[in-house]
Amino acid sequence: MCDTDTKIDPTDPTKPSDFPYNEDNTPFSADWVSVLKWIIDKLFFGSVPSHYLISDAAFVPLESLKFFKIDHNWTDAFLDGALSLANHIDQDFDIVRDAIKKAINRFISPTAEQLGTPHPVPAYGCYIRSTLVTKFPDLIVNTLPQPSESMVLLRHEIVATDTMLCLFSEPPAVATGSATDVAGFQKLIFTQPPHQQTFRAATKITTTTFETDYKRAYTVKNQDDPDRHKNIENSLVWSKGGDNGHPVVYVWDQVDTTTNTTFNIRTLLLDNFATDYVKELTANIPQWFNDPIPTAAVMAFELNNPCYMLEMDIAAKHVLSVLNPTGSSPPPRALPVRGKGIHGPAPEKVSVLGKQLRKPGKKHPSPASRAFREIPLRLAHPPPNHSSVGVGGRLPVIPSIPLPPIRHGSPARQPKFSYNFWSADLPGVPENPGYIPAYTSGLAQDIIFSITLDANSYDYQLRSISISFPMGKPITNPKQNPGPLTCAPYTGPGGQMLSNLRFYPLIRITSDQDVMNITLVPRTSKGQVWVGTCQELSFMLSGVVVNCSDASVGEVNVVVDIKENYVSGTLDPLTRVPYIVLRRTEDDK
Repeated sequence: MCDTDTKIDPTDPTKPSDFPYNEDNTPFSADWVSVLKWIIDKLFFGSVPSHYLISDAAFVPLESLKFFKIDHNWTDAFLDGALSLANHIDQDFDIVRDAIKKAINRFISPTAEQLGTPHPVPAYGCYIRSTLVTKFPDLIVNTLPQPSESMVLLRHEIVATDTMLCLFSEPPAVATGSATDVAGFQKLIFTQPPHQQTFRAATKITTTTFETDYKRAYTVKNQDDPDRHKNIENSLVWSKGGDNGHPVVYVWDQVDTTTNTTFNIRTLLLDNFATDYVKELTANIPQWFNDPIPTAAVMAFELNNPCYMLEMDIAAKHVLSVLNPTGSSPPPRALPVRGKGIHGPAPEKVSVLGKQLRKPGKKHPSPASRAFREIPLRLAHPPPNHSSVGVGGRLPVIPSIPLPPIRHGSPARQPKFSYNFWSADLPGVPENPGYIPAYTSGLAQDIIFSITLDANSYDYQLRSISISFPMGKPITNPKQNPGPLTCAPYTGPGGQMLSNLRFYPLIRITSDQDVMNITLVPRTSKGQVWVGTCQELSFMLSGVVVNCSDASVGEVNVVVDIKENYVSGTLDPLTRVPYIVLRRTEDDK
């Protein structure tokens, strides 16, 4: 690492050079290799805990693919902090940190005469959470079109049992009408790993029939076959004891003449199978297959099960245009450096006992001297569950509810929580929770579950709070009241805490789809937290299609069952849990 304009022979590793270390040449400093490797690793989120990247697991629901844009302000601040650990003198200007960042910029954004192609750095990514990741942990991920110069897919790794992280150097392609901009990748291809493919003897086997297909195979290079994906024989059937003009390739059973007993042997006659397969190939496509001798390679190709692939057309998803509104590739990544030319002259030096020390400067730089911060992204296509009736499509303004002062009770008394329920479209207050509108159009809405602590018992430790309510079809008769809140299945994005991130709402639905249970679980390895830290536990259940009953039914009451699970045992709430009140509301979809 050298910040000088002097040209020095780059082939001599014993002297500093203006030619940057590129992982192929010999470095002047072995310590620089460790620093460079650590910083590049962090730009790829290496060894960064997942909860630093995803604050709430509800942001990545089951069976979903979530794209994101990397906030370079976050990574810059992270690296600035790491590179400032040993700075005990320079309070206003860190020369060592800036020199390191300049050298990093020379590595990730080199000139043509140095490294040629810039070192790719992630700028976008996606999380894939699916049982597909669990069943195929070695799933192969590719992007289309294939890049001509630099790599697009920079990292794909299993970060949880059912979650994969992918990082890209380019954004998804921007779709504009019928045309697609060439900048960015247009498709994601998920391919079954080769070691998880299998052989299959036939497409269908019964007790009396054996059915298979003969694939196309080639012995010549660069074949130009327009029907390469079609079979030469489709649904070729052998019947037990019958003749189809081909040699027998499968035997169902065999009779022991000594005991006159029939045994099910179910054997594939590979000699006959291979001979007949090669014969059909040479007869149907002689211009591309000219080897008359059956081989194991030919039979392996015929018996190989198809490789499963999942192709996702990213360019067709207009909602992803928010990641790249300009439709162009991002510029090469560079770490911000507070240069002298930008932030004025270096601080004046004074001599103290023959040593050069910097004159103490300001503790914090002025706002004008700070690095430029990008404007946060705006959602061009907000999720439908955030739309509300009568508020112009904007998120409703939920009034601030002052929390009541906590009254400390006796050690033996159970903590007292208050529970209320209302819609984000029509928020209420604890004194008057109001009702939840049941829209006739079936518009999804967000339901607020308000939970506040009224009286605390300091020796109680909370393990969880379980909230259950019925699901099912809308009631049609007032005598059926109380009724269910929503129909199954629930397809919303899940729940999220409103302020207290010590807890996480875990949603479960019974196998018969008649009860939804939401359990508030603390984010701690101990399994419980002191009640004193649980002054507010409110959360929001998003994307709920509330049941709308007939006008003759009137208001519908939904019974909510709540259990508070403490270390000492499971208890019912001290306060009465109110009904969730549903009122039929006419609206325009």
